[in-house]
Amino acid sequence: MPGTTIDLTVHAGDRLSDLREQDSYSYQLASAYIGAADEAELTAKFEQVVAALPFEIDDVSDGR
Repeated sequence: MPGTTIDLTVHAGDRLSDLREQDSYSYQLASAYIGAADEAELTAKFEQVVAALPFEIDDVSDGR
């Protein structure tokens, strides 16, 4: 998408609880840098970015 850069901060198989620099209640999966002419365009682009990043998060036991 023109004017957009996405930096993934996780990879398939990463255990979110083992990631560095995360808090204990939420995890950063990616950073999206989106350029837009106005708020409406920004919102539309953001929704497209979210739809294009189909993350699947599995619940795992703490037994490792």
